[in-house]
Amino acid sequence: MSELEKMRKGQTYNCLDQELAAIRGQTFAALFKFNHEADSEKRAALLKQAGALVPNSSYIAPPLEMSYGCHLSMGENSYINSGALILDNGKVTIGRHVMIGPRVQIYTRHSPPYSGINFLVR
Repeated sequence: MSELEKMRKGQTYNCLDQELAAIRGQTFAALFKFNHEADSEKRAALLKQAGALVPNSSYIAPPLEMSYGCHLSMGENSYINSGALILDNGKVTIGRHVMIGPRVQIYTRHSPPYSGINFLVR
């Protein structure tokens, strides 16, 4: 089972996996363009390029930060104000007619509080 599959199933996964790093890299590149694009239609296309499911009736104001992009879905007529940080290691679903204020941070977590993994800090 790939690390992406493990992540999507909520299992402990290696975030340093090459496939996951490639997805994050593609998302970072798309979001860099999104955050510097003046045209809202082009920004919407860049979100779709990152794999986010955002209907035309919804809007996300730049700047935006996301981990993967492909785990975000929004309902109709929803709005996310500027400065949002969405760590979408898991599925993030924003419903219909939802208004989210500026600088909101949304986190998903897909590892147990203690997974038995040891970290060495020097």
